[in-house]
Amino acid sequence: YSLWRVGLDGSGLERLRPEEGVYQPALSPDGTRLAYAVVVNGGFRLREVRRAALGAVLWEAETARNGMMYSPASDRLLFARGTDGQMIVRNVNTGEERILPAAR
Repeated sequence: YSLWRVGLDGSGLERLRPEEGVYQPALSPDGTRLAYAVVVNGGFRLREVRRAALGAVLWEAETARNGMMYSPASDRLLFARGTDGQMIVRNVNTGEERILPAAR
């Protein structure tokens, strides 16, 4: 898949990050952030960008390819870590990460 940007009126179609395939995109509920996975050296990397600067990656982490989602307030992102599959909640404002306990 590819990541594209277009104006509300349909003008200005632009392909973003053309060198990468994009997987499992997730848009924050407030529309200000986008998280997605890319393949780097055979493994999946999660990347997050701001809507205002979609080409600039804010941060990235190793991830599994099973999706991610934002909290309703758009301040946290849930994703599975690629090395061990543990579920991580990341505060997108501070960068603080918390590992969720495994279900029993």
